[in-house]
Amino acid sequence: GNGICVDGSCKCSKGFTGESCMGNANSLNFCPLNCSGHGLCIENECHCPCGFAGDACDVTTGNACENSCSGHGTCSESGNCKCSQNFFGTTCGIWTSNLNKIDCITDLTESSFKLLSNGDSVELFCPQNCHLAGGSIFGTGIYAENSRICKAAIHSNIIPVSGGLLTLRVQSGVGSTNS
Repeated sequence: GNGICVDGSCKCSKGFTGESCMGNANSLNFCPLNCSGHGLCIENECHCPCGFAGDACDVTTGNACENSCSGHGTCSESGNCKCSQNFFGTTCGIWTSNLNKIDCITDLTESSFKLLSNGDSVELFCPQNCHLAGGSIFGTGIYAENSRICKAAIHSNIIPVSGGLLTLRVQSGVGSTNS
């Protein structure tokens, strides 16, 4: 109903676009196959629900993501959640705005950490790609206070290069990171 078929292809009526004239020409969102009727088109990208994947949500995965990605992500073909911005975790159930976010160059010499005593711990959230940031780490497993916290956590395989949550524990006057 949004166009006519001419020589095997659609000629779209005014206001519609795409191979099957399902896209709204007045919208800024143009997704392949209109997400096959399974997903949501957001900023020209299909966000597929559990059980569907692919650029157009046209692949049936048979793999449902745990907890439907908590409503904050999309399910990949492998059945893993791809989290929306500001969410992380295997089910995208952790909102980063609730965490102590630090940057890639933070270390224990910063004033906010001076109040920590031996045995204290704090949960921190590291952004992605901190392994590429400047600065050094000093130690293995237990790191000196002037080591970059996120870089040390990646070095110890506590968080992936994509970032994540860690628990920093002060030990004998030296910071250590644990998952």
